[in-house]
Amino acid sequence: MKKSLALLIVYFFVFSTAFGQLKNLILTREQNNKWMDSVKTLPFDQQLLSIRDRLLADTNVYVRQLYNDRIKTNFKIVDSLGNRKYGDGKPLIIIDDTPFFIDNKTATYKIVKLATLLNQTYIKEVYLVSPNDPAATAIYGYEGRSGIIIMTLTKKKYFKKFKQLQLKPNY
Repeated sequence: MKKSLALLIVYFFVFSTAFGQLKNLILTREQNNKWMDSVKTLPFDQQLLSIRDRLLADTNVYVRQLYNDRIKTNFKIVDSLGNRKYGDGKPLIIIDDTPFFIDNKTATYKIVKLATLLNQTYIKEVYLVSPNDPAATAIYGYEGRSGIIIMTLTKKKYFKKFKQLQLKPNY
């Protein structure tokens, strides 16, 4: 009984964090650039916390699609959840040289699981590539347009836990 109550409290905390942060969402390129620059200045443990918070908050952000001619889609999409906001992009996450793609179709439970794995037990270091850095799009193209978060694991054996999330590109 105590375990189920504790589990319920943890899930309530995680989901209230994930779905309750509508006022501090990062929706524009300018906000994203400021966020990336501010995270670079934080100590390591605060970087991980900030990245986790961003991942969870971004579950409410639907990225506007951009076609090759750079025209954004302008049609209305009916939102069954009612709390989704539209933004310009999310940073690409790379863990031990493997990109983990989080897009509009990524299941929320996978994002929450990824966020729980982002701690000092698993992650050894974090390096951020600014969206203004030409390397962001030169290496990863369109996926790197909102910046890149590169993380190194403390032990190679932990990669299995991240790989199980199956956060791969849809193309």
